Parts: sequence; structure tokens; C-alpha cells
Amino acid sequence: MSLLKHILNTIGGNKMTQNTVKKYFGKTNLWLIVILLCAAFLRFYHLDFQSMWMDELYTMVVSNPAMSWAAFHKELIAREGFPHLYFIILKIFYFFFGFTSFTARSVSAIAGIASVYALFLVGKALYNSKTGLVAALLITVSNYHIYISQDARPYTLYFLFVCLSFYRLILFIKNTTWKNALYYAVFTGLLLNFNFFALINVFSQVVILALILVLLPQQERIDFVKKSAVSGAIILGMFAINYQKFIVLMNYKKFWVSPPQPDSFSKIFKTFFGDSEIVLYLIFPLLLYYIFILFKNKEEEIFNYKTLLNNKLFFGFIILFVWFFVMFSFLMIKSYGKISYLLTRYFLSLMPVLFIIIAISIVHIKGKIKQGIVLFVVTFYMFIHLVVVTKQYTTVKHAQYREAAAFVLKNNTEKIPIYSNQAYWYRFYFKDNAIKPKELSLNKLYEKYKKDSILPQKFWYIDAFKRFDSTNLATKTFFNKKYNIKKIFKGHKAWAELYEVRK
Repeated sequence: MSLLKHILNTIGGNKMTQNTVKKYFGKTNLWLIVILLCAAFLRFYHLDFQSMWMDELYTMVVSNPAMSWAAFHKELIAREGFPHLYFIILKIFYFFFGFTSFTARSVSAIAGIASVYALFLVGKALYNSKTGLVAALLITVSNYHIYISQDARPYTLYFLFVCLSFYRLILFIKNTTWKNALYYAVFTGLLLNFNFFALINVFSQVVILALILVLLPQQERIDFVKKSAVSGAIILGMFAINYQKFIVLMNYKKFWVSPPQPDSFSKIFKTFFGDSEIVLYLIFPLLLYYIFILFKNKEEEIFNYKTLLNNKLFFGFIILFVWFFVMFSFLMIKSYGKISYLLTRYFLSLMPVLFIIIAISIVHIKGKIKQGIVLFVVTFYMFIHLVVVTKQYTTVKHAQYREAAAFVLKNNTEKIPIYSNQAYWYRFYFKDNAIKPKELSLNKLYEKYKKDSILPQKFWYIDAFKRFDSTNLATKTFFNKKYNIKKIFKGHKAWAELYEVRK
């Protein structure tokens, strides 16, 4: 006896009650609940195992609830590449749950879980519930999606609202009502308040709407345009609050990302699947199979509006192709210009497309047993790669700012001055301490003290990331001659040293 039948037999009751149970405890919903519970466990497990890295520490500094709103706004305009909304949400969470790294990362984890559900909705709207479930299961065990879900940055919120925006776009195209138009507008407006790259996603949606408008019967075009225009006005209104920040970003002339290399995109694509060669070997045939089943479909008159909507494969292909092509083309063209955008996180909005395509391919495999085997094998190897190969939950990957700071805090009983080349990023871990790091590199300390006859008896130097450590030979020679290093912490990409003047 199935679980659903057992529940129905247990509760008895009238037909209305049983229909309600079927609605909420049907096979699809039960599988979805299991998937979401797994997603929650994988995203909250060891959530605070890693020290926060540079970008996360910047998040903590700028979202500090002790900072005034005026200072908060000024800091974001000057230094941050994201709109304000994510950081405002963090401030709200801090009010209820405390100003901690766990709280900040919890926002990402919750958004990560929600985005699994949102991807299910997209797959369901484009093809069917099974497609949505398969896509949701695959993203649940995705190494990269789990990584961003444990990262105190707005990427999972971006992923979530990309999915919700396209989900509502699909519903609006299928059923052009005011309700769907308003839902689409609100979700898309929120999307633009989490990431400026969302502007490209919205442009791709405009292209899709233009294609649909061409295919629509003439008598339906005016209503479609009217509702689309109202949605557009709402979206622009919600984006307008970020206009000042957007202008600042447009004036950026340089960026630290390396220019494109022959293997740049392949590395990004590989990262989506956890840098696993085995997973790639499993995924690639499924992507090819999607192309095969697409061209195998011989539906006539696909450029007729109603026929297109009924042809799930081609309708889905149009949505997914434009979604992918516009963003990919923009990032690649821009990257071959003055500023490179070739970072995996900037291509994040392409992940839902790839996972839905893979899900469609698996669903199209003939025979439930074969489908199950393929899905199990792909999911199994993604999970094994996550836990065993990359050791997501047990291997230190972030620079150990937290550990270096803790070492200094524990051993600095004499309240000795602390200097750092990265005092800005260490600020969060010293927020409750009377002695805070001062922004001075060893080179600058050398310039300050080389001519002094009276040197400080003791000082701490704390730093991270060798690429920012530009200590020159003269500096090293001076401090080696004048000082002994009494206490040393050497962690992963972070270190701390206690300098004591030689007697």
C-alpha cells in the first residue's frame, strides 16, 4: 500500500478532505518535501565550518548593524558591486538572530533551499512535474550550489529570483492575466535589487516577449502589450532606487579578473558540476541527448502561438535558449573588451538552464527503470564528489582570518598594538575587542620606524593572502635584525606574528 493510500485510509472523512490530502501529500509533493529536506541538511551542515573569506568579511563590515544608515549607504556606493537589498535583509536578520557569521550565512542557506524549490517550479512550468523534481534533486547535490548557499554573499538570492522571475514569465506567456503580469513584475523587480547582472536576464526576457508578440494572433496583441508595459513600468520603478549605484558601476574602467583564456568557459562550465571529470562524462551525453530529442520532435507549425505552447519541447527550448544565449553572449563579448567577467559566479544565472536541460533529457529516457538508473548514477557521483573528493564539509578552503584573529585575541593579554595589511577585513573578528588592527603593512611600519632610535617593544602583525603580501627585502632585513618573532600562527592563507624587540 502506498503512503498516500495509507494516509487516506487513516483519515477517512469526506471527499473534500481526501482531495485536500491528495493535493498536499501526492507523490510529487512527497518527493519534493524529501528533496527540500535533503537540500536543507546539505546547506546547513557545517555552515560555519570555514572562516569567512574576503568578500564575506566585506559583507559583515558593510552590514554591521552598528553602522548608521548614512554610512551604510555611502560605503555601498563607494565599494560594493551589488544593490542595497541583500544587505538590508542581513540587518533585519541580525536584529532577530544576532550579528554573527552563522546568521549571515543562514540567509544564503535559506535562499539556497528556496531556490531548489524555485527550480522545481521552472521545470514543472516548462515541461512537467517530473522534470522539476529531477532538476531540483540534481541542484540539491550540486557542489557549487551548496558552496554559494554557505557563502555570505547575495548569489543564492540572485539564483532564487532568476528562477522565480522566469517561472512567472512562463506563466504570463501561457496565461496572460493581470495576476501573472503583476507577479512577474514584482519578482523581476526584486531580482534587479539583488544583482546588476539581472539586467541582462531581463533583456533576455524582453527578447522572449517580443518573439511571443510576433506569434500572437493580432486580436490578442494589444492586451499582451498593455500588460507587458505595466509590468515593465513596475520593474523600472523597483530598479530606479539603484540608479545611483548603477551609474557608479558603469564608470568602472578596470577590474581584477584575468582576461579570457582558451579554456576559460570550459573551466566555468566544469565548476558548475563540481570540477568532477566523472560527472562531466555523465552530463555531456545527456546534453547531446537533449539536442537529439529536440530535433526528433516533428511537430508542425511550431511558429503558431497555440501550437507552440502545446509543444513543450520547442516552447521550452525557446525560453532556455534565449535565457542562456543572451547572458552568455554578453559576458563573453564584454570579457574580450576592457573588463573581463570570466568568473563562475557571474555566469550563475545559466545554471538553472543547464540543470533543466539535463532533467528533460533524463525524463525522456524510455523506461522508468532506465530513468531511475541514470538519475541515481548522476546523483550518486555528484554526491560522492561533494563529500569524498572535494571534502566540502571537512577541508579548509578559505583563508583562516577567523583562526588568525582568535590566536591574537587569545595571546594579546598585554593589549599590544596590532598592525595589518588587511585591517579592513579583520575588523569583523575584532569588533568586540578594545585593541583593533591598524591599517599598516610591514613595509609602511619599516618606513615609520627605520629612522627612529626608539622602537616599539612589542607589536602584532596579522595578515592573509600572499598575493597581498608585498613585504620587500629591506623590510624583512630590518625586522629580522631588530626583532624576535615570539609567537607565530600559520593557518591556511592567513598568519599572525608577535614581534618583540631584541635586547
